[in-house]
Amino acid sequence: MDRDELRKWIIEAVDNVLSTSFFTIVEPIIDGSPQAIEPKSGPIFHAWVELTEAENAIKIDLFFTSPFLNKITLDFLGIEEGTKLSNQDLTDMAEEIANMVAGEMVGKLGEKWLISLPTSKMETETTIAEGEVVICLTDMEGDVFFIALS
Repeated sequence: MDRDELRKWIIEAVDNVLSTSFFTIVEPIIDGSPQAIEPKSGPIFHAWVELTEAENAIKIDLFFTSPFLNKITLDFLGIEEGTKLSNQDLTDMAEEIANMVAGEMVGKLGEKWLISLPTSKMETETTIAEGEVVICLTDMEGDVFFIALS
């Protein structure tokens, strides 16, 4: 599978998860880069999951700003808008989204692919390895997040 196809599939997977479970529509940012994310309020929530099949592996890293993740978590849980969730709640939701995206990707890649347990952490800055495919996305309100594939 080539990187363009992988990029297309991950965008479709993220869009499907966010639109159906979180009622959030996202679109890729043309010529986006990780520098587009500068936390305006709070840390960045980084969740990742690995997909493996025989000798093949794909790592999916999802990076969410605190306001974006708080907003979609409130929508998902049906909690009143404006409620400030704990960092643990946001970390848990970042992992859940990573797991849902991985499930969508297995649907595209084939059932022989296995999903690792998602892991997450809070960061004040992000590091992207050279050679990773980076996709920046924005929602209708202009909140930005990005995905790195390796």
